[in-house]
Amino acid sequence: MCTDAQPCCLPTRQCQILDPLCCAANNGTVLNSPDPCEGDVDSDGTDALCGDECPGDPAKLDPGVCGCGGSDTSDADGDSVPDCTDQCPGADDAIFAPGCAVAIPAASQWGIMILALALGVAAKVRFGRSRAAAARLRDGS
Repeated sequence: MCTDAQPCCLPTRQCQILDPLCCAANNGTVLNSPDPCEGDVDSDGTDALCGDECPGDPAKLDPGVCGCGGSDTSDADGDSVPDCTDQCPGADDAIFAPGCAVAIPAASQWGIMILALALGVAAKVRFGRSRAAAARLRDGS
């Protein structure tokens, strides 16, 4: 029979006050803590003594980037930056410069290819006009 002794974290991440032998028999880990088990205050399945660092937030066991109570995955503007650290809420941080001012767009490979194509077409048109003018001069027209 198990007698009460000290906090024990069970594999279910629940805390019970058990003697070390009973804790080990239940595959638990004896905590050398003077604190009593707190219970699963936020109903997330984990006692604070057994790893729940956000005992008031049922959605989190650890603070993460946004701390306890803030979602690390919430991204309202879809720019892959969590809302809690987003410097430009409602806009893509990668496009906007610091201070959320519009950044100067960088030339993309597509932009360079379109420019090259436009210059090529312009050169061909100009070359075609030059050939037509030379032919008129040759024909005497």
